[in-house]
Amino acid sequence: MLGLIFLKYADAKFQATKKKLEANQKTDRFGTIDPLSQLDFKKEGVLFVPEEASYNYLLNQPGHADYGKLINQAMTAIEKENEELT
Repeated sequence: MLGLIFLKYADAKFQATKKKLEANQKTDRFGTIDPLSQLDFKKEGVLFVPEEASYNYLLNQPGHADYGKLINQAMTAIEKENEELT
């Protein structure tokens, strides 16, 4: 249960920061926008949450899914993307 609460909190912070960063993205002279990176989120003090660890991803899994396994996989994915956690 604590893992799910952590994932919800981390994802909420990540999504809010993502929205803020996307609003502040600038286009270069060719009209392209650099994609957001893990470093952009680290500069904001926010954990990078990969798609497979997002709260919405977990919510949209079929009803027969093994949620314990999915939460463990999500936590592993977050640790992999945020080496400072290991």
